[in-house]
Amino acid sequence: MTTDTLRASALARINGVALHTANDKLSPEELRQRACTELLRQTAQAAGLLDANDAPSADGVISEAAANAIDTLLEQNLNVPGPSEEACRRHHAAHQSTYRTGERVRLRHILFAVTPGVDVAALRKRAESIFLEVRCHDGLASDRFADAARKWSNCPSGEHGGDLGWLSSADCAPEFARELFGHVEVGVLPRVVHSRFGLHVVEVLEREPGCSAAFRVGAWRDGHVAAPADLRDGTAPIPAPAGRRGHGRGCRTRCSRHSAGAVTMNISSFDDLLRAAREQPEPQRLLFVFANAVLPDDSTLEQRARFEAGQGGALTPLMSVGKTPEELGTFAALVEESRQFGPDWAIVFVASLPGRDSRAPTSEEAATPLQRMIESIKTGSLGSFIPFDRQGEPVLFS
Repeated sequence: MTTDTLRASALARINGVALHTANDKLSPEELRQRACTELLRQTAQAAGLLDANDAPSADGVISEAAANAIDTLLEQNLNVPGPSEEACRRHHAAHQSTYRTGERVRLRHILFAVTPGVDVAALRKRAESIFLEVRCHDGLASDRFADAARKWSNCPSGEHGGDLGWLSSADCAPEFARELFGHVEVGVLPRVVHSRFGLHVVEVLEREPGCSAAFRVGAWRDGHVAAPADLRDGTAPIPAPAGRRGHGRGCRTRCSRHSAGAVTMNISSFDDLLRAAREQPEPQRLLFVFANAVLPDDSTLEQRARFEAGQGGALTPLMSVGKTPEELGTFAALVEESRQFGPDWAIVFVASLPGRDSRAPTSEEAATPLQRMIESIKTGSLGSFIPFDRQGEPVLFS
């Protein structure tokens, strides 16, 4: 037997279960992977998560039921620690542009709009041709960019040479803002910018860098911005809203009714929610997940048109935080605080996590519920949360 492969002269087993056939030749890495998988499969059976009749396999491929049982086993037994304050500080220092406020850009653009029935390939070729023309011209023309904008742009700004004036990230579609903000480029950007509206040739005329927010305890966790003090990702129970439904991504309601046991609460504002939380028998920690609606990359032209009309889109969690009612002031203060820690959001989902023995849950105890909340929003399971718009009014979804 060589050191590189496991040959037919020996069969590796885990508690009597063969990991391969006599004719298999496995590398040490492949054998180790099969051994770990089989150990986990047997442990899931012992824990009652997998039927005892689930048969092992000698080809390294386990059943779907075994894979699901192993996932459950790992979720129940793995405790993934949150980031330390030192790690948060390193992240903050390495991503200063993410936490910058007040950044503005003065720009102009040439829009090649993607509309129903348009030949996207031909449109892209035209955009690339104009891009090369305005970026690589010989300098003899007085203002080649403005002339091209007047001739080709599908944006009303074309009449003014494509000038959009000063913009902040909140003034732009998120995918457009990502190409503009947090960079230092001035001049015609060295790429055609893609957005939900089409293709853009962009020239940055001036930049105002803004200022970076000072570090406060908080950081990214699992790809989501963690807001101040006790930021985590997650889920928790608040009864689902009921009442008049609207259309679009965020239709307001005058009043949302929520039942908690035998108690019915009328929630018509954020202040109502705070009042109801303070009146509960046990102290509460309110969990907030801030989200935005985005257009998926593989969306159809019909979906793009609906999105531009204010309908549809996929909810994407952006950042999250847990706070006790005593730590919260006004809704406006919460909105202002959120601006320091992440991108603009359209809707915030709220859930309440009850404490026990007259003690509110700690931020550590809220970490797992927050993670579940994030995952529920990703999958569209919104019924257990109260959504508010940026004005602090509850909303319902059609």
